[in-house]
Amino acid sequence: MQYETKKRSILKALSWRTWATITTAIIVFVFTGEVALAITVGFLEVFAKMGLYFFHERLWQKISFGKKEIPSFVLWFTGLPASGKKLLQTGFIRR
Repeated sequence: MQYETKKRSILKALSWRTWATITTAIIVFVFTGEVALAITVGFLEVFAKMGLYFFHERLWQKISFGKKEIPSFVLWFTGLPASGKKLLQTGFIRR
């Protein structure tokens, strides 16, 4: 199991915003400043960012930077019959 470090999250957020800003700049550059086209640019930006975010996340899943492995373990409840194993597992211990 892995968790994401703060450095990785920050770098990922910055890289995502960079890609999103570049996309917006390209779309705005292609279109003019007219109101109808500005609305169109807004809609195109939403869909473009959704697609870019999808691929961006897939790319970051393949990058190992900032990922730390969490060791897994198995906990075995052993003991004599009626020694409280089932109560311990279900959380019904009365003190």
